[in-house]
Amino acid sequence: KEEAPVAYSYFFEKDPGHDLFDGLLNDAVREQSSAPSYSIAPQEISEYSMLGNLRFSSWMLTHTAGDNNGRFETQFNFVDPMAYNQLILGYENDSEALEQKVDLDYRVTRWLLNFGFVLQYEQLEKSRMLPASLRANTLLSELPISYNFFDSHRWKMDIELRPGYWQSLNNTIGKDYPMLYESLIIYRRDRAFLGFYPLRALSTEFESSQDVLPKGTENTYSITTKGTYHLGAQFYLMGEFNLAQTNSTLLEIGEELRAGKRLVPAKSVRGIKGPSEDYLYGLRTGAMLKTVIDWTWQGRIFPVGLRRLAPGILANYFATNSVNSANPQQHFYQPGLSLELELLLAHLIPVPIEIHYIEQVQSLQDREKNSVVQLNMRSEF
Repeated sequence: KEEAPVAYSYFFEKDPGHDLFDGLLNDAVREQSSAPSYSIAPQEISEYSMLGNLRFSSWMLTHTAGDNNGRFETQFNFVDPMAYNQLILGYENDSEALEQKVDLDYRVTRWLLNFGFVLQYEQLEKSRMLPASLRANTLLSELPISYNFFDSHRWKMDIELRPGYWQSLNNTIGKDYPMLYESLIIYRRDRAFLGFYPLRALSTEFESSQDVLPKGTENTYSITTKGTYHLGAQFYLMGEFNLAQTNSTLLEIGEELRAGKRLVPAKSVRGIKGPSEDYLYGLRTGAMLKTVIDWTWQGRIFPVGLRRLAPGILANYFATNSVNSANPQQHFYQPGLSLELELLLAHLIPVPIEIHYIEQVQSLQDREKNSVVQLNMRSEF
């Protein structure tokens, strides 16, 4: 005997008007779910404003204390939640050289083609480190344009142009001197998850600048290479190389033409071209060995804790044809010690602190030295 298959009917099929949520929702939720919905008119939704949504994101403070006074630098960064634009405000005061600098850097970073403007004011009329002919307050304005024209899984390439004007405010008020800056940077970075430093990182930057002055065009060229490599067991080797040449009177030896963070700490050295020289050059090579110690301490009452620390040793070598009386030797070096601490403020805000002790040895024979202690602090919100 064959039996027909049984067709099962659900309760909502038998009673189409039955409330599926009967007995599952309380009265308050039932009233809220049955309340009429309202649509928002399109004109009530405002467009996203990049400038209006700028928020304070991070800060950086650097203080360098030497045998003759010191140097103070600070920087405040602002960015919107969508990272469409950013604003950087900076201030620098060198009490040893009697020089001050204020700069403003605004960038639109919404697209691959970034653009913005830079304003920089330098007070140099009382400088102790410059010849009398160069002691003048200056104003620099630039329009940076950068483009990320290559981006792969490992490597990236950026190109940047900065047309601008340089003005001496003391001698020739209202007289502008055009200038142009170009750079090409190639870099890669392999980060470790929650690592203090990347496992591998390498970058090379080519820079050039041209200042059109009444006496002629001043050309400056620079190449900078930085690298980090994890040796294993939380040991990291860091290296940095910089070579620059100019027919200008001044050159910051061992530094990039535009502001860049040094991988290997060093004491700032300014070179001055001699009257008999056609060009001024500067070379710096530096290396640093660091180890990361995951030692944690959290106080019950004291609001500052320690998450980990990284001690290290460093050394820099300089070569230049500068005639600056403050650096009489054309070859000198800077050994030093480094300590980086990752502090935790109020058990919530990480505050990395770097402390560097650097000695500049002018000559291997007479062992004359001058030393500096550098303190770097920063935090992100």
